[in-house]
Amino acid sequence: ILGFGSGVGFNVVPDSRTLFPEILQESGYSTYLLTENSLFGGGTNTGQGFQTYVNSDVTSGKGALTADVTAFAAQVVTLNATGTPFLAWFHPIAPHTPYIDADQDAALYAACTDGKDELPDDVSLYDDKMSEVVADAWDSYDDDTKSNIVDQVTCAYGAQVAWTDEVVFKNLWEELLSSGAFDNTVVVLVSDHGEELNDHEGEWGHNRHAYGVLNHVLGAFWAPDIAPQTVTIPTNMGDVAPTLLGALGLEVSPDMTGSAVWEIPSDRIQDFYACDMSGKTHYAALNMEGVKQHRTPQGNVETYDIFTDPEETGTASTVTDADLQSAIDTLRITAQDEEWCGGN
Repeated sequence: ILGFGSGVGFNVVPDSRTLFPEILQESGYSTYLLTENSLFGGGTNTGQGFQTYVNSDVTSGKGALTADVTAFAAQVVTLNATGTPFLAWFHPIAPHTPYIDADQDAALYAACTDGKDELPDDVSLYDDKMSEVVADAWDSYDDDTKSNIVDQVTCAYGAQVAWTDEVVFKNLWEELLSSGAFDNTVVVLVSDHGEELNDHEGEWGHNRHAYGVLNHVLGAFWAPDIAPQTVTIPTNMGDVAPTLLGALGLEVSPDMTGSAVWEIPSDRIQDFYACDMSGKTHYAALNMEGVKQHRTPQGNVETYDIFTDPEETGTASTVTDADLQSAIDTLRITAQDEEWCGGN
């Protein structure tokens, strides 16, 4: 539902869809959201069910993020003190773009640039559109320039991840731990999409295709009374809400598309699509055995094993799975009828 439509921007979530915070609020929970995403809420109708909605709209200047971490932690402490069950959701936008803004400490990238050749004039590690710039000009660079770009940008991406982890998650964790707010709180961490850094020749950014390097993301749950364990089956974002609701003993709405992780059927096939920068559609389908099949805009079939190659950067097989192909064909019909990616 919340995906790129045929026009500019995002599809709006219908009022008829039941969202996670709505169920919690109806079950007596207080619901609070602090978001830095200007696309969240009113424009996409994704703010349903939140009693308190704070939009700090930090779309640039990531230095403001620290203040939001402090404000969110304080709100969690306040909610925890009421004795009423609550949902508090922090939605930082900084991890969305892996390159820092000019107002941030440039020393963060020192190890990535010191002693390295200068990047081309049109490429800057401080440009949040850098991926698009590189992708558009990729074929014009010689091999040494390409290697230098990959080296510095990959290093910068890692530096940004480390910075975000330090500023957001370490600080937030320590503040909540010292306050005692974690004594009876469930913590859920779900990361954003990945970033393509030439993992497939000439591909950069995060809205170009459906490979695992972009959509193989981190999901983690923590609570004071659960033992460490790892879920090794293919899951998706849609499984987070049903898993939490099931663990809390609450009813899962029948219009939710996911399943609690302990209820996912062995024959489930997940299908999805992506619109690339030229408006072409990429399709993929994944079964519970970890076999994932792609259909490129050129009609080529690529098949990967996500357990051995989770980011799908290795050599693809051309073997076709009939069930996966059927799922892709069905999705394509819907996409063309509804003109996803402009009907391409």
